[in-house]
Amino acid sequence: MPPMSAMSAATTVVVLGNERARRRARPSTAHATGHKKDPSDIFMQFQTMKFRMDILHERLEVEDGLIGLLQSLPLFLLCLICFLLAISTLAPPAETSAIHQHLESHFSLDTVYSVTDLTGIYSFLETFESKNQELRPTSSSFWCESRYYSYSWDDHYFVPTASCQSPRFTALSLQDSPEWTNTSDAGADAQRRLATNSSEETSAAEPSATHPNPACEDNDAAYQTEENNPNVTCHSDALHACRTDLGIVFCAKTCGYCSPFTYEPLKRFDKPQLTMLPSVVYQSRLATTDCRGFASWFQTQNYNPVLSLMPALDGQKNGTLFTCVDRLKKYEEDYAFYLECPTNMPPARCADGRVGLTAKQSFHGTSVYPTMLIESARDLEAMQKVGWIDVQTEKVAISTMIYTENIEMFTSLTVEFAFDYAGNIAGSVQMISYRDLVHSASDSFFALLLTTCIAASLSVVSLTVYLIRHPETCNWGLVIFEIFSRALFLIYPSILLVTWTQQAYMSHEFESLLQTFLNSHGLNEEHLTKSLAKYFEGKTEVYEEVEWLETHRLASYIMLYVQFLQAVLYFSAHPQVAMLTRTVKKALWNMVHFFVVFAILFLMLAFMAHFLLGGTVHLFGTFPDACATQVRMLFGEFIFVDGAEKLSGSMSVMYWVYAASFMLVVIPESPPFTALLGSVFLYNTPHMWRMYLMSKAAGGVDKIKNENPRGQKEEMTKHPVYGEAIVRAEAAHQNGLESFPVFAAGILGATLMGVDKATVGKLASFHLVCRTAFNAIIVDAFVDVKSECDDLQCTRNVFADFCSIPRSWHLHRKYRLPARHSLCHFLDEALDAFEEERERERRRLSKVFSAHTTGNLWVMV
Repeated sequence: MPPMSAMSAATTVVVLGNERARRRARPSTAHATGHKKDPSDIFMQFQTMKFRMDILHERLEVEDGLIGLLQSLPLFLLCLICFLLAISTLAPPAETSAIHQHLESHFSLDTVYSVTDLTGIYSFLETFESKNQELRPTSSSFWCESRYYSYSWDDHYFVPTASCQSPRFTALSLQDSPEWTNTSDAGADAQRRLATNSSEETSAAEPSATHPNPACEDNDAAYQTEENNPNVTCHSDALHACRTDLGIVFCAKTCGYCSPFTYEPLKRFDKPQLTMLPSVVYQSRLATTDCRGFASWFQTQNYNPVLSLMPALDGQKNGTLFTCVDRLKKYEEDYAFYLECPTNMPPARCADGRVGLTAKQSFHGTSVYPTMLIESARDLEAMQKVGWIDVQTEKVAISTMIYTENIEMFTSLTVEFAFDYAGNIAGSVQMISYRDLVHSASDSFFALLLTTCIAASLSVVSLTVYLIRHPETCNWGLVIFEIFSRALFLIYPSILLVTWTQQAYMSHEFESLLQTFLNSHGLNEEHLTKSLAKYFEGKTEVYEEVEWLETHRLASYIMLYVQFLQAVLYFSAHPQVAMLTRTVKKALWNMVHFFVVFAILFLMLAFMAHFLLGGTVHLFGTFPDACATQVRMLFGEFIFVDGAEKLSGSMSVMYWVYAASFMLVVIPESPPFTALLGSVFLYNTPHMWRMYLMSKAAGGVDKIKNENPRGQKEEMTKHPVYGEAIVRAEAAHQNGLESFPVFAAGILGATLMGVDKATVGKLASFHLVCRTAFNAIIVDAFVDVKSECDDLQCTRNVFADFCSIPRSWHLHRKYRLPARHSLCHFLDEALDAFEEERERERRRLSKVFSAHTTGNLWVMV
């Protein structure tokens, strides 16, 4: 026995627990003298001790793994917890979910996906802006001009009520009544009221005006230009002018619309979230191109004068029939489109005989054509009149910015409608929330990421030193991956921290967007275009910050997935805990083969459905849609898809051939009690397989001993050919017997509690699919691993083994034993030599047996 074997005394104390009393009862020199034991005393007792070298080696490996886990786990958990807290501070998931859930409900975003035509788009835009006004504390819904404000007692409801009778609000389409009336003292009354209001002084503590009040006067010249009538004046045309925007802009004195304006609260703002400005609608457009093919001929078709009952076919048409677009080229003109100038149009709005509508702006590098819904009802109606959304429109989007107080969350909400070449509309919602880290939140975020980096750097250094000092004993693959995962904890938080410090506060960006309009010099077309240009400059900065956040959310997800794999490897240090990972490892290639075959069949069926049924059943319209539909069918959403009832004749037959084929590959949704019957079959399949194997091992079905089946089963488990397979099948059957009561109780309980049968069916189908995979693939590998773990005599459970490590360390220090690695290396060599010797002996016996068998055959011949 080499001197290094004294090391095994410490570990043997744990492995051979039943030997403790006997070892303690042995006499020793230390016991006689009353002194502590020394290594020579341990070595003397060790010489008479019997133990299995392979079990000692297993125990040493388990202890080494657990010790390594205890050394690495604290820094790993520190890095992981600090990083999780940091990213949760930057983008709190619970608060983000609550905000998005409320906004989805408030703006009715679930209706986005049901929009199918232009009427639906315009209707949604109108509803969206109406809901946006409900979240805007500065909208007319919450304020009324002091001159028109009325506050009185309602003797019906017994509460005070406020009302607003503002003709200016009516002119702006903000309310239906009252309309402006041409009274004899309107101008004087306005002057009287204005004089009263202008005498009020604003406190220095209150908000101040960004521009001086415009002069209270009529601009008859500008009004005449807009009306294209040199003889009209504000006073003579007051009944018309004061009921439109023109009266507010050009006839302030006549109509009584002069500033300063003061407002009284009409009702309290009762929302925890707010928006600052009206919504902005914008579109991207496609360039036109020359028509080709049949479209080219159709553009130049002839006409027939005798078809007088069919207008437009009976005469020459001064214009193109339709527009052909190039879907690979963007439209880049200064305006979204141009229309011919009518004869009564103000000359100032007409250039070269045409008027451009919706000026171009730049938004994160692309050209868009935006308009702000200041008067949403009028603006949207004007859009419909000129056909603002047409065949050149690629995408239409409406956007707003929302602030949630108390937690400093800023949300960018954009709803987009995209058009394909056939005119189909695909709605989508993009909603991203950004949190400003202020005060303690900023300090916490910085401290958490800094702690993560420091802990990760310490871990990287220690792991690198260990790898350099012990290259022959460490597992290079695991250690390299561990260093890589720690390096991610060092590098990525550093990048996140540096880039975060370079981001501007979102509150500053929102304030900049608001100041764009508060500092505007007017709302005419020129000033509004400039304001929109500045608005989209600010919105581009918001977009870049939001993209930064989304990029880091994705990067954080990838990083956490790497750490998830690291945690799996850590907890695989103990054989009992590693059963799952080792099972997957053993079954990996079986699963790969299964999924390769499954994927081929799945994709072939998807293409067959897409090719044959896509034109009628729109859920199979594209190949990705066909795959998605089959996935839903796989998990039990449906088997009789929407639109299948429209099929007839051969198409109907082909559909059901496809459906039947698909059902053979995967399991669709099962009714609860059908699922129970299916589970009975699946749980007993291993039992039937075991009976088949036993009949093969016994030499036929008639050799099965029904009088003592259990005894025969025990005998058959030792069969040299079928014994191992019988053990596997029996283990799978026992697992099924353990699982079935729980599954059946869940099905019956959910049914009795009134849970939706479709939901129960989906979950049951998923369970049956997993059970099928278990029977077909996993069971062999699992039984292998379970057998290996059961054969391990060096361990009981992870908790007991963890608790034994301090005792092992104590014994090492107490007896000053040599390094464990030397003993492990010695045991490895000894076990290898033993295996080689056993293999040589097996070959020798095989040759002897073969020679003996050959001799017997010759004798028989």
